[in-house]
Amino acid sequence: MGTWDVGILDNDTALDIEIELEYHYRAGRSPRRAQRAVLRDLGPLDPDEEVDVWLAIAATEAQFGRLTRLARRKALDLIATGKALRIWQEEAPEQVDGRRQALDELAAVLSGPRREPIAIEPLPPAPPFHAAVGDVLTCQLASGRWAALGVSEVLQHDRDGSPTFVVEVLDVLTPAMPTAAACLQADRRFDRYLEADLEEERESQRDIVASYTRKRIEPPAKWTLDESESPRFASIRDQHSTLSFAIDSDDEMAIARTTILRVNRPPVRAPTQGAFASFIGTLADVEPLLAADFGLD
Repeated sequence: MGTWDVGILDNDTALDIEIELEYHYRAGRSPRRAQRAVLRDLGPLDPDEEVDVWLAIAATEAQFGRLTRLARRKALDLIATGKALRIWQEEAPEQVDGRRQALDELAAVLSGPRREPIAIEPLPPAPPFHAAVGDVLTCQLASGRWAALGVSEVLQHDRDGSPTFVVEVLDVLTPAMPTAAACLQADRRFDRYLEADLEEERESQRDIVASYTRKRIEPPAKWTLDESESPRFASIRDQHSTLSFAIDSDDEMAIARTTILRVNRPPVRAPTQGAFASFIGTLADVEPLLAADFGLD
């Protein structure tokens, strides 16, 4: 984590939280829904991360007049117990006085009169993007070549009811827009991390099967070393060929470079409510990821 000063929002994590909460407020979400969305995106936190996260959430909510009881309680508890200052005492003792002052100022704000919510300019509406399961999205890359994504699920996202598209990356890279026939026949393309995860799973399964064998017990079917029969290996392959994204108000250019082919291509993976899909952001984020992880550029 990058930290450049003693202020509550003077580190990378806190700044990201401030930006994300403002985004959710602009999208019309309640303070609690916005908070839950940020925490969900952050994932599991270690104790030191929790300190910065809850202080940043409380400071930002108070700044926008949207302070929740949970954030207020969490932040005041971290300050009162000394947990909010502990890492500074250990790693930056020369800055403890400045950090203590920042914490005292935040505690005063959180303990004082609740601020009225400030008016925030709403996000512009996202452009329409009507893709359905079985469609193929053909995307023109910066190189001028074309890639293809098969739509396997369309989920209604919790954020505002707008759709999240789950897509399988297809093994397509052509100088002109690919034909419907080429997209129907194309296999999935896997990212560059697949083989490492498969090998890790192979080693794990070999160890488990060996353990059963030593005990002269037949291993359960799920621990088969036959990769074509193993649901665990199928799940790993799904993870490394599947992405999901939403449509944002800034996606006009990405949509202009995308053509939807109504080809009714059956998804390889079964619907899982997006469980195996890496959420990468918006349609505009797809192209750099295809280049960096899938070698499509």
